[in-house]
Amino acid sequence: MQTDIPSRSDVEALASIQEPGCVSFYIPTNAKANESERSRIEFKNLVRKATETLKSSGAGDSLMASIRSSIDDLVDDPDAWQFQANSVAVFVNGSIRRSYRLPSNLGSAYEVADRFYIKPLLGAVSFPRSAFILALAQKSVRFIEMSADIPATEIAVPGMPTDVESATWSDLTNGRGSFSWSAEDQKPRVREFAQAIENALRPILASSSRPLIIAAAEPLASVYPLVSTYPQLADEVIAGNPEDRSVEDLAEAAQRILIGRYARQRVELKERFQNLAAQDRAVTDVDAVAKAATYKAIDTLLVDITQRIPGLIDDVSGEVTRNDNDDDMTNYGVVDEVIRRALLSDTRIFAVEAGDIPGGGPMAASLRFPI
Repeated sequence: MQTDIPSRSDVEALASIQEPGCVSFYIPTNAKANESERSRIEFKNLVRKATETLKSSGAGDSLMASIRSSIDDLVDDPDAWQFQANSVAVFVNGSIRRSYRLPSNLGSAYEVADRFYIKPLLGAVSFPRSAFILALAQKSVRFIEMSADIPATEIAVPGMPTDVESATWSDLTNGRGSFSWSAEDQKPRVREFAQAIENALRPILASSSRPLIIAAAEPLASVYPLVSTYPQLADEVIAGNPEDRSVEDLAEAAQRILIGRYARQRVELKERFQNLAAQDRAVTDVDAVAKAATYKAIDTLLVDITQRIPGLIDDVSGEVTRNDNDDDMTNYGVVDEVIRRALLSDTRIFAVEAGDIPGGGPMAASLRFPI
């Protein structure tokens, strides 16, 4: 299983593009190499439909040729389809092509418009059910990738120390098989071991936004956070010696931590929304949310990404014009455009289930200032 989960900045970069000929694809894939051809055929079918839509919209020959050339390069690249996750998202226009392999199954879809269709990506950047696990023990170090949708996998990390002795060039256990934490001369060596692990992981984590969860006993559980520079290091720890725990067992423990974190975060979001509503700084009506997004007034946006409201939002006033003609290429959808404008105004955005949205609508927003 191979994944390229987009960061918040990746999604913002896509949201900032607004020009004719933006084509977005979502294709179901499979980690099994023998299933890659099926995914590629599905992509070809979507490309054919998207090309017809572009042509009927009056796209110029130069733009069509540029888009088709970029897509054909991807279709014809066998390596691109051999190593996959559960979905791939592809974004292409006349000048760029971006693709992300995602652990979630997002179904099959294509959109042609003057902006990219990024709403399905929000689940990956708001409440991701994936994380890294760093299992630390005196005689072993394991780095594990896990997700709710794919089996957990141990990843080989170049330069990763295999144990305390190899990292510090000394036996810190004094032959007793466990740390003697009371010995003052051992403290810097344990930190040296943790620092060596941090140095090895830094290139891998540099472009990631996923949580990193530590599985370790003391003193490593306390020492590693002191040397880590990774901003997504979780406060919660899988306690105890992880050497006797399987990858699957550690992944289950990490998933429980993630579920607990997201449950607490959803409760906090609801409570904060209620407090701001009492100050006239929260809205649940679709028209009011759209207006707030246009005025860059939204602080936090809660959205049900399964909802679609055909229509347009005026660029200046934020007024919503509903339009049942969902086949119109300019009819990108009200929810989609609110998300795009919110992304570009540094708004916190959370894709949540319908029951977690105050007011019961498709969106709710807390505001930076009343409007």
